[in-house]
Amino acid sequence: MVLVLCALALFLALAVAMMYAASALAAAANRQITQERCYQQAKTLSETMEAQLCKTDSASELQNYINTFLDRYEDDTDYEYAMNATNAALLGKNYGTATMTLRKESTGVDTTQVVRLDYLAGSADSNKVVDSLIESPVKDYTFSLAITVDTGEDTCKYTTTYERQATYSVYFTSGDGTPLYYKNGVWYTNSSLTAVYAMESGKTYAIYGHYDTSSRIVNFIKEAGA
Repeated sequence: MVLVLCALALFLALAVAMMYAASALAAAANRQITQERCYQQAKTLSETMEAQLCKTDSASELQNYINTFLDRYEDDTDYEYAMNATNAALLGKNYGTATMTLRKESTGVDTTQVVRLDYLAGSADSNKVVDSLIESPVKDYTFSLAITVDTGEDTCKYTTTYERQATYSVYFTSGDGTPLYYKNGVWYTNSSLTAVYAMESGKTYAIYGHYDTSSRIVNFIKEAGA
């Protein structure tokens, strides 16, 4: 009788252990499903933000909002914004709540400052510097955009990093304040490019470049690997 009871107890213990193991595996699988759903929600919202932010055909509402954030808010500080209405519209009302967190960092470029060029007349390298100032976009800020989704069961965050590149019209003045106009390595004193600004080859001249901040054209670029 003792042997029978012991055997029954052993089988019962094994059955309970198997049930527990099955239950634990099911719970783990369900947990993984809820975690994956939470992550996919955060990723989907982030990709939606990216599509709006990186569009180039016309300015989106998000682009205008981010420009205001970059131009007016403090660096190296987290700013959180509830996205519940956006989340519900994209994913449905039963998918939890979403928050967007923005954080920016300046690159140190100040387009309100005058750029001094020590221009060596007749130098191809000096001409390249001028061409670069005119043509190259200015990277003035990097910022992170983090989407956090809270489903009630899980909380997931998906972060993407961007940079803002701005292109400006650039105008020039000489050391004495004379307006200058540049084209193909030649300087002029009138916009019709008929009056050449006299320079002695091999001599260095102070030329000042000014960014016309009213002419800014902005693009947002997702950083590689972000």
